[in-house]
Amino acid sequence: MRSILMSDLLSMLWIGTVFVLGCSGGGNGCGTRKPLSQKEREALQNAVAITLPNDVCLVASNDGGGRDPSYGFYVWTVYSKSGISFVPSQMVKYEPNWWGTPNIVAMIKCDVPDLNIEGKHSSSTAVWVSGGYEFRGHLLMTGQGHYLNIQRFRDHGTAPASKP
Repeated sequence: MRSILMSDLLSMLWIGTVFVLGCSGGGNGCGTRKPLSQKEREALQNAVAITLPNDVCLVASNDGGGRDPSYGFYVWTVYSKSGISFVPSQMVKYEPNWWGTPNIVAMIKCDVPDLNIEGKHSSSTAVWVSGGYEFRGHLLMTGQGHYLNIQRFRDHGTAPASKP
């Protein structure tokens, strides 16, 4: 049985907080947002330590509100019509249905309340560590494009790559 990591617990608490306090944002896909400029995309890629497609737009971002800053918590939700893929060399853990598609859909709907998924869809979760942070990416793949929710936590040695 897999032990619960501190970041797992914090992720669950964050999701619970979002569901209790409500969600903000809106618009399917990019909505009225334009894809990020090359400079903006590069800055975001540096912040989240993964490569993103050229057509990515930032749907939402926040610090989770009320958290102890020492956790280093931050969350971004991005969308790409062309699709987002995790590069295996970046991942320390990859699980196709770890959180479960309904949970990831609910998480993305917090940032895209009018999200209307048509046809088949699936999800996956990946974990990576970079620059003293642990990242958890929850990817929702739909026929209309891909949504990626990225959560960042300070790495306290609990991430799979941090263990001896």
